[in-house]
Amino acid sequence: HEELLHVPLIVQGHTVPSNTFDIPVSTLDVAATVLDIARADSSVPGSSLRPVWNNNQQNHSDYVYSSASGEKEDDHLQRFSIRSRQWRCTMVRDRETGEVVSKELFEYKKHRLQQVSVEDGTVPSRAQQLLEILDEHSSAQLKGMSPVDKRKSGEPNSEIEDRLEALGYK
Repeated sequence: HEELLHVPLIVQGHTVPSNTFDIPVSTLDVAATVLDIARADSSVPGSSLRPVWNNNQQNHSDYVYSSASGEKEDDHLQRFSIRSRQWRCTMVRDRETGEVVSKELFEYKKHRLQQVSVEDGTVPSRAQQLLEILDEHSSAQLKGMSPVDKRKSGEPNSEIEDRLEALGYK
């Protein structure tokens, strides 16, 4: 799901200096940033990106998380990813048991992803650190899911099917 993790964002305004930053951010950060610029209540998930342009990228995480639920025969699985500028680590866990089903590691080289083996013990230290962070994060996320979140979702109902078709997904 690279297209969900590598999305350009343009912010323009009289309080925003002209600059370009190539950092990983979450889509959750967009709402927090807009609310911060508007000086509105910012009790939404995510972090404002204002410190990025005010402090030249200080105080901003160098990685971002994403997750997605499996579908159909994989609806018992949850996929977690962590992405930095150089690495993307993906971990699939069984929602019921928490067991790690698979792990993948990719390195960005010249804007292309190259898969790196996680089994041979030669994972670079920063990538290993991200795998460990993702392991801890995904485990905590599963523990925080309600039983309703963890149960099988089943087939989508006809209303959802109609919406997906109207959006061009079917």
